[in-house]
Amino acid sequence: MIVFLYAKKKDNLMNYLKVKDNLILKFPYTYSDLLQENPSSNYDDRFTLPEWYSVTEECRQTGASVVEFQIVEQPIFDPAVYEAELNLPPIFVDGAWVANWVLKELPVLNLSSTTQT
Repeated sequence: MIVFLYAKKKDNLMNYLKVKDNLILKFPYTYSDLLQENPSSNYDDRFTLPEWYSVTEECRQTGASVVEFQIVEQPIFDPAVYEAELNLPPIFVDGAWVANWVLKELPVLNLSSTTQT
């Protein structure tokens, strides 16, 4: 197994997790989770999910936060030899939460064992 981890971000992905002291409390964390935890509140699109969570009673009581994680760009590889799998949950590296890719070697087909006619 080969693990690739580098800092180039893949754009257009909004992925969140709830953390406290760099430990994951909930992954993934969604607007549905926010609504379920705070049923008497209303949320709209004026703020991001982390911004909304930061004003909740739970946030004030627990000190937890909701943070975005980035999915690093998939490495270039030979698809005849490897398959890429997203390595989740994200990990905390150099001050940021990231999800990286793992390349797994595909099984080698034994062509000599096939019978030819």
